[in-house]
Amino acid sequence: MSKKVKVKLFKKAVDIADINSRIESKSYSIETIDIQKTIKFDQGRYDMFCNNMLDDMDCLGGLDYSNNNKYPAAIEIICPGQQTIYITPEGFDYPRYVGVGHIERKESDNGK
Repeated sequence: MSKKVKVKLFKKAVDIADINSRIESKSYSIETIDIQKTIKFDQGRYDMFCNNMLDDMDCLGGLDYSNNNKYPAAIEIICPGQQTIYITPEGFDYPRYVGVGHIERKESDNGK
């Protein structure tokens, strides 16, 4: 069973520094994705991924890209104590799109 998550999505991010730079410049899209697979990395593998996001990864297969799916198929990368990262490979062997969580801010009523 899959779950839907709203993320800040980055196309062809090079590394985590690239993502942080794009966040600062607001150079991303906000998309809802369909998490179909979760992969747990240890700290070493997580760090390697965060520094080499355009590398091929053999674990990116097995997603449903059928037209019945309204949202892009994605993989959730988790590592204890680290930010969850989302990958939308779109059939490729590398993370074509990389996402990080998005929190929608509600405007306060300013006491009204």
